[in-house]
Amino acid sequence: MKQILFLGDSITDCGHSFDPRNLGYGYVKIISQHLESEASVINKGIDGFTLSSVKRMWNQVKDHYSPDVISILVGINDIYMMETTGMDIPFALEEFKISYKTLLESIRKSFHGPIILMEPFVFPQPMEYKNWFDSLTKMNQIIGNIAEQYNVTYIPLWNTLLDRASKLGYAELTTDGVHLTQEGHKILADAWITAYKNTKNKV
Repeated sequence: MKQILFLGDSITDCGHSFDPRNLGYGYVKIISQHLESEASVINKGIDGFTLSSVKRMWNQVKDHYSPDVISILVGINDIYMMETTGMDIPFALEEFKISYKTLLESIRKSFHGPIILMEPFVFPQPMEYKNWFDSLTKMNQIIGNIAEQYNVTYIPLWNTLLDRASKLGYAELTTDGVHLTQEGHKILADAWITAYKNTKNKV
């Protein structure tokens, strides 16, 4: 049975420490249920994690697990820090790019299977989050370019979520502009499963 390791922030975490199966109550759990007969899932997302935190988590777990697939969703807490602490945003984004490449290079030293990078997102509800759109757009371009450079899978999510929210209403997909409802998590899970199936066909 394949082993899939999920790394990320609160979107991935989704209360997994309070779940008897340690999967959480979001997209990771939905994916686990869908792939139950073919893969075991490990959730190592942690609420509040930034990219540097994910790098530390990888260093902690890399010798304890033998994943066949690694999935990463991180970036929105980095955007929060950039937008609320007076950082030089172009400089911070450049540092983010360097740090993300360092993470992938670290992973590739001991892991040669598929890597799936998921696009961070935010909703313009409350409206103050719309001020983050420019920085997040640039961050997502960085992540997409890195995915192409390292020949790993990239899942665009933001436009899909915004489009669905415009049709269903923001409250149907997000609880606070960042975190997701079950409907929102289902969108992530569906996108991930589709990407995973396509990735399997390539390896």
